[in-house]
Amino acid sequence: MDAIPDWEIFTVIKNGGPAVGLSPLMVGWGAILKEDQAIQDVAAYVRSLVKE
Repeated sequence: MDAIPDWEIFTVIKNGGPAVGLSPLMVGWGAILKEDQAIQDVAAYVRSLVKE
């Protein structure tokens, strides 16, 4: 997870997997999490799941 930059996690959450060449099964949440700060909060939470 350390190798994945923050902007990529943000982009995948906002626009879905296809936005960065990943699976189309990962849908984007940008329409629901309308504000960038909400998406950044989700990205930070995802990062926190893998920290030791």
